[in-house]
Amino acid sequence: KKENDDDYSLMDAEKELFSLKRKVGSFFSKGNYQEALNSAEILQEKVQSSLGTDNSIYASTINDVALMHKMLGNHEKSMELYTEALHKYHSTVGKDHASYAHTLQNLGVLYKTQAEASKGMDKDQLLTRAEEALKDAVSIFSRLSSHGPTSKETLVCSNNLNLVYSAQGRHAMAIENARYLVSLCKEELGLVVVTANALNNL
Repeated sequence: KKENDDDYSLMDAEKELFSLKRKVGSFFSKGNYQEALNSAEILQEKVQSSLGTDNSIYASTINDVALMHKMLGNHEKSMELYTEALHKYHSTVGKDHASYAHTLQNLGVLYKTQAEASKGMDKDQLLTRAEEALKDAVSIFSRLSSHGPTSKETLVCSNNLNLVYSAQGRHAMAIENARYLVSLCKEELGLVVVTANALNNL
């Protein structure tokens, strides 16, 4: 009886976590970022109480909270949380993992966003951090996928990296890269959102 009760409790917990995860996604898709943040924080607390913090699922909840803070314009808090999630993924699944690479990409994009509101050395430093993070993410995505540099994840990240080159004033290289990425996206993915973004960047 006790074993069955434990199984039932675990099943209930999994259903509750899945329901909260869907709620976060629903609010996010509707642009209701404050409610998405509230639900993401509840989900984080539930995962912490049921599974602890030393696992990739908990890292995923940190990522969700970081994203909502970013969408609400709380960039410093978002940066702090993305960094925490990155360290958590590193300790639980290692660097050669898609979740680590996605978080690294999120950090890179956020560095670029912060750079857009900065000037002088601060802007240069933020763009350098963005470049480093995105280069590492591109490298990981390329290694993980059987399609290498032509996988969807690699192409998306490469497009983000190329925007950093443009922001750094390396326009000739950015244009050349953009043309190459557009041709790759058309050939490998067809007329999808990633290809449209590549064309828009060009």
